[in-house]
Amino acid sequence: MSLIFTQALYLAWWKDYSFQCEPVDFSYTPKAFQVARVCWYYFLLKIFDWLDTIFFVLRKKQSHVSFLHVYHHCGMVVFSWIGVKYYPSGHGTFFGLINTFVHAIMYTYYLLSSMKINMISWKKHITQLQMIQFVIIACHMSQIFWTDCEYPRWIAVTCITQSVIFLVLFADFYYYAYVKPTNSATS
Repeated sequence: MSLIFTQALYLAWWKDYSFQCEPVDFSYTPKAFQVARVCWYYFLLKIFDWLDTIFFVLRKKQSHVSFLHVYHHCGMVVFSWIGVKYYPSGHGTFFGLINTFVHAIMYTYYLLSSMKINMISWKKHITQLQMIQFVIIACHMSQIFWTDCEYPRWIAVTCITQSVIFLVLFADFYYYAYVKPTNSATS
């Protein structure tokens, strides 16, 4: 996860890409192939995340499988496949950059928790970070509408729509997990 994040920074977003408008590079240059390869690795990670859902189902851990979990992981596989297949660089890769950063933190939490290190205070903040991610992505993609950018606007519409849906679903989860008082707390 962190390798993909650092590669995306190094190859694209750290110095060469424009945060305002970055068209897709359809050339056959070595850099275009390197960026496309990083996009491919990102897609493979989304398949790995999706397999997490399948393993929950196979292990009969239904309490871990929510609509949010299924929708998020299935949607990410579909959208990252579209990205890597048809638009393997450009403005939309910022989504993957931010997402790999958030997932690196999230998987660090999982690792430390599996080592029996008390990381329970991280859970709430990771959910907050995920919600911030969707706001940043929606704002970033909305720039396509007021710039003369050679990037497909339908992708921006789709990305913004999915970011809003993810934000609402994660906010709902956050409310019921961390804000709403439980019955035991009010008794």
